[in-house]
Amino acid sequence: MNLEHRDNCLMVFRKVSETLNTQIQTHGQLQRNNKIIWDMLHSMDNDIWSMYLTGIKIIDKEFGHLVQMNEIATVLDLERIIDRWGHMSQSGNILTPFKTRAKPHNYKGRAWKMVNQGREIWCRAMQIDLPNEDASKTQPIDNIVEFGS
Repeated sequence: MNLEHRDNCLMVFRKVSETLNTQIQTHGQLQRNNKIIWDMLHSMDNDIWSMYLTGIKIIDKEFGHLVQMNEIATVLDLERIIDRWGHMSQSGNILTPFKTRAKPHNYKGRAWKMVNQGREIWCRAMQIDLPNEDASKTQPIDNIVEFGS
Protein backbone atom coordinates (compact mmCIF):
# COMPACT_ATOMS: atom_id res chain seq x y z
CA MET A 1 0.00 0.00 0.00
CA ASN A 2 1.47 3.31 -0.99
CA LEU A 3 1.63 6.23 1.42
CA GLU A 4 -1.01 8.30 -0.40
CA HIS A 5 -3.57 5.47 -0.29
CA ARG A 6 -2.81 4.87 3.38
CA ASP A 7 -3.32 8.56 4.14
CA ASN A 8 -6.58 8.58 2.18
CA CYS A 9 -7.86 5.55 4.11
CA LEU A 10 -7.07 7.22 7.42
CA MET A 11 -8.70 10.46 6.18
CA VAL A 12 -11.95 8.62 5.36
CA PHE A 13 -11.88 6.82 8.72
CA ARG A 14 -11.28 10.13 10.53
CA LYS A 15 -14.00 11.97 8.62
CA VAL A 16 -16.70 9.38 9.37
CA SER A 17 -15.69 9.15 13.03
CA GLU A 18 -15.56 12.90 13.52
CA THR A 19 -18.98 13.29 11.92
CA LEU A 20 -20.44 10.82 14.41
CA ASN A 21 -18.68 12.58 17.30
CA THR A 22 -20.08 15.93 16.16
CA GLN A 23 -23.58 14.44 16.07
CA ILE A 24 -23.15 13.16 19.66
CA GLN A 25 -21.89 16.55 20.82
CA THR A 26 -24.76 18.34 19.07
CA HIS A 27 -27.71 15.98 19.54
CA GLY A 28 -26.75 13.45 22.23
CA GLN A 29 -26.83 9.70 21.75
CA LEU A 30 -26.66 8.56 18.13
CA GLN A 31 -30.03 7.54 16.77
CA ARG A 32 -30.51 5.19 13.83
CA ASN A 33 -32.71 7.75 12.09
CA ASN A 34 -30.00 10.44 11.98
CA LYS A 35 -30.32 11.92 8.48
CA ILE A 36 -26.88 13.56 8.48
CA ILE A 37 -25.13 10.26 9.21
CA TRP A 38 -27.18 8.27 6.69
CA ASP A 39 -26.65 10.91 3.98
CA MET A 40 -22.91 10.62 4.56
CA LEU A 41 -22.96 6.80 4.55
CA HIS A 42 -25.05 6.70 1.37
CA SER A 43 -22.58 9.04 -0.33
CA MET A 44 -19.81 6.49 0.26
CA ASP A 45 -19.46 4.07 -2.63
CA ASN A 46 -17.93 0.64 -2.05
CA ASP A 47 -14.43 1.97 -2.78
CA ILE A 48 -14.81 4.54 -0.01
CA TRP A 49 -16.27 1.88 2.29
CA SER A 50 -13.20 -0.26 1.56
CA MET A 51 -10.95 2.69 2.38
CA TYR A 52 -12.84 3.21 5.65
CA LEU A 53 -12.36 -0.45 6.60
CA THR A 54 -8.69 -0.27 5.62
CA GLY A 55 -8.32 2.79 7.88
CA ILE A 56 -9.43 0.65 10.82
CA LYS A 57 -7.04 -2.12 9.79
CA ILE A 58 -4.18 0.41 9.68
CA ILE A 59 -4.97 1.46 13.24
CA ASP A 60 -5.05 -2.20 14.24
CA LYS A 61 -1.69 -2.87 12.58
CA GLU A 62 -0.01 0.11 14.21
CA PHE A 63 -1.83 0.06 17.55
CA GLY A 64 -3.35 -3.41 17.97
CA HIS A 65 -4.34 -2.80 21.57
CA LEU A 66 -6.87 -0.19 20.39
CA VAL A 67 -8.96 -2.53 18.24
CA GLN A 68 -11.00 -5.30 19.81
CA MET A 69 -11.57 -8.68 18.18
CA ASN A 70 -15.31 -8.09 17.69
CA GLU A 71 -14.47 -4.89 15.81
CA ILE A 72 -12.06 -6.76 13.53
CA ALA A 73 -14.78 -9.36 12.98
CA THR A 74 -17.15 -6.61 11.78
CA VAL A 75 -14.48 -5.21 9.45
CA LEU A 76 -13.85 -8.64 7.94
CA ASP A 77 -17.59 -9.28 7.61
CA LEU A 78 -18.13 -6.06 5.65
CA GLU A 79 -15.08 -6.73 3.48
CA ARG A 80 -16.56 -10.12 2.55
CA ILE A 81 -19.90 -8.50 1.75
CA ILE A 82 -18.28 -5.88 -0.49
CA ASP A 83 -16.15 -8.51 -2.25
CA ARG A 84 -19.05 -10.89 -2.78
CA TRP A 85 -22.06 -8.63 -3.32
CA GLY A 86 -20.80 -5.07 -3.75
CA HIS A 87 -20.92 -5.10 -7.54
CA MET A 88 -24.62 -6.02 -7.42
CA SER A 89 -25.85 -3.04 -5.42
CA GLN A 90 -27.92 -0.51 -7.32
CA SER A 91 -25.62 2.43 -6.61
CA GLY A 92 -22.29 0.74 -5.94
CA ASN A 93 -22.88 1.09 -2.21
CA ILE A 94 -23.48 -1.84 0.14
CA LEU A 95 -26.28 0.12 1.78
CA THR A 96 -28.53 -0.12 -1.28
CA PRO A 97 -30.62 -3.14 -2.25
CA PHE A 98 -29.30 -5.60 -4.79
CA LYS A 99 -30.70 -5.59 -8.32
CA THR A 100 -31.02 -9.34 -8.75
CA ARG A 101 -32.95 -10.36 -5.66
CA ALA A 102 -36.71 -10.71 -5.52
CA LYS A 103 -36.59 -9.42 -1.97
CA PRO A 104 -33.95 -6.67 -2.00
CA HIS A 105 -31.43 -6.91 0.79
CA ASN A 106 -29.07 -4.33 2.18
CA TYR A 107 -26.49 -4.20 4.92
CA LYS A 108 -27.57 -1.06 6.75
CA GLY A 109 -27.54 -2.77 10.15
CA ARG A 110 -24.01 -4.03 9.73
CA ALA A 111 -22.82 -0.70 8.35
CA TRP A 112 -24.40 1.14 11.30
CA LYS A 113 -22.68 -1.24 13.70
CA MET A 114 -19.34 -0.75 11.92
CA VAL A 115 -19.36 3.05 11.98
CA ASN A 116 -20.31 3.03 15.66
CA GLN A 117 -17.49 0.60 16.43
CA GLY A 118 -15.18 2.65 14.21
CA ARG A 119 -16.04 5.80 16.13
CA GLU A 120 -15.14 4.06 19.36
CA ILE A 121 -11.80 2.95 17.88
CA TRP A 122 -11.14 6.52 16.73
CA CYS A 123 -11.95 7.87 20.19
CA ARG A 124 -9.58 5.37 21.82
CA ALA A 125 -6.84 6.20 19.32
CA MET A 126 -7.24 9.96 19.80
CA GLN A 127 -7.88 9.66 23.55
CA ILE A 128 -11.28 11.31 23.18
CA ASP A 129 -13.66 10.69 26.07
CA LEU A 130 -17.03 10.88 24.31
CA PRO A 131 -19.31 7.95 25.11
CA ASN A 132 -22.42 7.49 22.98
CA GLU A 133 -24.86 8.35 25.73
CA ASP A 134 -27.86 10.58 26.00
CA ALA A 135 -26.64 13.41 28.22
CA SER A 136 -30.24 14.57 28.76
CA LYS A 137 -30.78 11.60 31.09
CA THR A 138 -28.07 12.64 33.53
CA GLN A 139 -28.86 14.79 36.51
CA PRO A 140 -27.10 18.14 36.64
CA ILE A 141 -24.76 18.42 39.59
CA ASP A 142 -25.33 22.21 39.69
CA ASN A 143 -28.54 21.69 41.66
CA ILE A 144 -26.77 20.17 44.67
CA VAL A 145 -26.79 22.52 47.63
CA GLU A 146 -23.90 22.30 50.05
CA PHE A 147 -24.74 22.91 53.67
CA GLY A 148 -22.22 24.75 55.80
CA SER A 149 -19.82 23.19 58.23
